[in-house]
Amino acid sequence: MSEKPCYVYALLLQREDLANWAQELGSDIAHWVADPSQFSMGKGLPEDWKERGALFAEKGELRWWRDGDAYRALLLTDHEVPGLHPLPGSWSREERSIRFFLQPLDAPHVRPNFESYPHGGERGQLEAVIFRCDGVAMFVSPRRLLP
Repeated sequence: MSEKPCYVYALLLQREDLANWAQELGSDIAHWVADPSQFSMGKGLPEDWKERGALFAEKGELRWWRDGDAYRALLLTDHEVPGLHPLPGSWSREERSIRFFLQPLDAPHVRPNFESYPHGGERGQLEAVIFRCDGVAMFVSPRRLLP
């Protein structure tokens, strides 16, 4: 198993700041957003940022959740971000990505409030990388959706 360095940053943001961090992630961004009554996925930036969610692309992931009037976030990247200080520990990620099969949306026991994954199909895969801190797996970080 080949490892390479990665970086995890904790952020405290306002709602309007969330979209600014998308530039750190890459070009083909996907997202999921949720609140207690709804979960949805899509391509690009979400129209409604909701209570919690994530943006992800080839260079990283931004996870956020509402905390009062602000948003707390974790930025998981493959590169250092100038002006930010990474969380303590020795962070690494697997060199290769892993593919996970997504739940078929046409399965009888699945009833999401969306009819297709962002690529347009009812089935798909999620490509992700494993982030480790001091050798312990901490995050499965999505990178892209596949048909």
